[in-house]
Amino acid sequence: MPDWLRRILFGVLFGVVVIGGTLVHPLVMTALWALIGLLIAVEFGRNEQMHPAARMLLAAGVVGTCLWAAASHAAAFVPWIAGGMAWLAVSVFLHWPDTWKGWRLWWWNALFLWGVMGLADPAGDFQPAMLLAVIFTVWTHDVAAYAGGNLFKGPKLAPSLSPGKRWSGALSGWLGGWAIGWLIFQWMTTLPPATSLASAAAAVAGAFIGDLIQSAWKRTLGIKDSGRILPGHGGILDRMDALMAAAPLAYLVIRWMQS
Repeated sequence: MPDWLRRILFGVLFGVVVIGGTLVHPLVMTALWALIGLLIAVEFGRNEQMHPAARMLLAAGVVGTCLWAAASHAAAFVPWIAGGMAWLAVSVFLHWPDTWKGWRLWWWNALFLWGVMGLADPAGDFQPAMLLAVIFTVWTHDVAAYAGGNLFKGPKLAPSLSPGKRWSGALSGWLGGWAIGWLIFQWMTTLPPATSLASAAAAVAGAFIGDLIQSAWKRTLGIKDSGRILPGHGGILDRMDALMAAAPLAYLVIRWMQS
């Protein structure tokens, strides 16, 4: 099978699983995103060559965060701070050199899952349309950035962090993702136009930041992909990097503008 066809097929399959699992039922959605968070933690720990005990704690923290967020519908950061400090104390005793590595991902993953749960279930009332609007906006940004970078070429954006990214791609992703993302929010949600515009901008900004951070991380480790679970795409972290920053940022903007 040609690589481009494999990439399309598994990309569509992954999209169907994410969209379908989010729409079906709150419990299915919770299980799906807990699994995604767990796989991200596993890929991170493996690539960072973390001690098995630290990997296990990292995975437990991620899944626990997801389940807590789904069960409580709370927006406060206090439980994560408490849970993170407990995780930090235990991991220091088990294998302290890996504590900092796991702490970075635990926080990012916790914020990511908090954003996902908050978008899909903002007040104890299952409404996945807002989460899907963010996901579709992120995907629009990624497609626009890829197409713009390949079509217009031009100077590199940040060669030391991500040698493949160009200014033309970044601008295409920002403008295309923002414009189409605003239409997506208007179509899929009941948010006012100004809130939709700000939410789309936050999702696009988060997508750009998340993608750049993950590219820099892979470049530091000298790896191309975070894993091999998705043929033609790499790992789950390769597909979720943009959403990991976009989801919490968009949720924060929505909460702030609705308060």
